[in-house]
Formats: sequence, C-alpha cells, structure tokens
Amino acid sequence: MKNLINFVLDFFRLKILYHAGALSFSFIMAIVPLMLGAGFFLHMFLENKIDNYIYHLSAVFPDFANKIIKDISYLEQKRLKAGIIGALVSLYFSTGFIKDLDYAIALMWDKKDAKRIEFMYFLYLMFFVVIFTGGSVYLFYISLVFKHLNLPLEFTKNLSYLLFFTIFFYSIYSIFIPIKNIRKIYVFAISIVESLALLLLKYVITVYISHLLIKSIVYASLWLIIAFLIWIDWLMASLLLGARALYYIHKSLANNSC
Repeated sequence: MKNLINFVLDFFRLKILYHAGALSFSFIMAIVPLMLGAGFFLHMFLENKIDNYIYHLSAVFPDFANKIIKDISYLEQKRLKAGIIGALVSLYFSTGFIKDLDYAIALMWDKKDAKRIEFMYFLYLMFFVVIFTGGSVYLFYISLVFKHLNLPLEFTKNLSYLLFFTIFFYSIYSIFIPIKNIRKIYVFAISIVESLALLLLKYVITVYISHLLIKSIVYASLWLIIAFLIWIDWLMASLLLGARALYYIHKSLANNSC
C-alpha cells in the first residue's frame, strides 16, 4: 500500500507530465519530418504504377498527360529535397529524443545520470527508426490485406495496434531500464497494460472525432490535431509511469527476497 501511495505521489514529485511534454516535442519533431521525407520513397515505390496510369491517360488526353508528366517531374525534384531535409531534421531530433528518453527513464529508476556512450545512442536511433517505419508499414499492410479478404478489419487493426505497442514498450524497457536482472514477465505485463490503455484512449478519441464530424468538419479537423498531441503526450507519460511501476515492482521483489 505504501508503494502504491508513493507511486501516485511520484506523478507530481518526479514531474512526469513535464518530462512527457519534453519527450512529446522531441518525438513529434523527429517523426513528422521522417513521415514527410518517406513520401519521396513511397513515390519511388509507386512510380511504375503511376507510369502505367499516365501511359493509358496519354492515349486519350495527350496534352493533359504531358502536363501531368511535367508537374510530376517538378514535384519529384522538390520531393527529393524535402526527403533529404526531412531525414536530416528527423535525425537531429531523433537523437535528442533518444537522449531525453534515456535520461527520463533513468530518473524513474532514481538514477541521476544516464551513462550511455554516443555509439549506443546511434544504435538506439536506428532502433527508433526501424520500429516505427516497420510498424507503420505493417499496419498499412494489415489494413490492405484484411480489407481485401473481407475479414473484420477493425478488430484486426486493433489487435495489430495492441501487438505493435506491446513490442514497442517491451523493447524500450528492455533497452533503457538501467537494471538488467529485472524479470521479463513483469516488463511484458506492464507493456500489455499500457498498450490496452492507449488503445482505449484511441477508441475514445475516434468516437469523439466521429461525433464532431457530424456537426462540422472544421471543428473535427482542429480537434484531430489536438487529439493527436494529447495521444502522443499520453504515450510518453504512460511510458514513464510504466518505468516507475517496474521500479517499484523490482524494489518490492528485492525486499521480499532479503
């Protein structure tokens, strides 16, 4: 009971909302340019299909097709620059996000300093890029496959989100928690609980935005941006709360074993 009270008080004592806000800013500044820059690579992936469409279009509307080709060539040059700039901006803020995350989780474990060498930061950055890029592609692929198979799409998407975020939380804790001998079963359990909470919040936001769409698409668009920021902030806050919960679990198990 004492640990539970301390856990609740730590929400204010450790300034979890402050650290979650800082992590949210670094995360958004890292992931948004990455997503925008990925548009260039997506265009390259779909280039053959676009060429086929233009070929068939030119047979009917040659002048219009030529104009589209010029516009695409112009945009492709801009996309290349945007892709490079987006990747560099994302690289800069991703490194900051990894360092801030390392420091914040160290605080959750009462460690004043996060002692990681720069090479390890680079490895964490690669992990950050791979897991979000791979997760996004996986969710997109799941949506396409199950949509064509006429299976319950919403259930499958929710299950995919649950799986993706469970892997995300579990991987983050496995990498950044300063104690290596913590029991993995508790890490897995905390990861599932946090993923369920995020899934529930996503459902509430979706219902609310759908309700606003009936009234006004302008209000719905504004609230969609706000909801995204809230959801990211809750993601970071839950990540830190989970790290603190694992600290108390580890501490309690250590005291019982003595």
